Amino acid sequence: MSTVRVWLSGWEWSCCGDPFTVGETVSFTCRPPRGTWLVDQFGAEFAASIALVEEHHDDGDDDRPVQTVAGTVRAIHDVTVQERVVRVPRPPRPASEPIDLGGGVSLGTGPVPPYLLTSEPVPGTVRLRSAPRVPAIQARERIGSADPGPRADPGPRQDPGLTQDPEDGAVVTRCPGWVVDVEV
Repeated sequence: MSTVRVWLSGWEWSCCGDPFTVGETVSFTCRPPRGTWLVDQFGAEFAASIALVEEHHDDGDDDRPVQTVAGTVRAIHDVTVQERVVRVPRPPRPASEPIDLGGGVSLGTGPVPPYLLTSEPVPGTVRLRSAPRVPAIQARERIGSADPGPRADPGPRQDPGLTQDPEDGAVVTRCPGWVVDVEV
């Protein structure tokens, strides 16, 4: 028996993943990591610890063949990383006209912020935190649980969609996914 360390991206798992716990049997469709994104996002030491990346949406190529990892989950780790918020100016654009859907209902867009939010990883801030399970998306809160983008902390039980965007340069903590150790 050996142990394989697998990366689960929060955005992929929120779309197509089912919850599981330590001790359960799992089967993941995986590929070797592509490019340098793990190093760029989390650093070389973390990237070197990841054997495979679980993927639902990659149609593959010949140099990264699909591998099935089936076995017993021995450990689950929430991955957290700090990121610096960067506001990128958005080019001005004219306001859109509402579309009349009939019956007094119209479709339109609200105000558009003058910026897009992006983020840059803060080097050396990746942390692994032992977790008993990978939750289903319905059980997750956006903040700190595989949220794909930076958001201000909404405080206790507040709707995360109603929070203010973080300021330019603010440092936020994000949980972009999990590391799962599978005994095969």
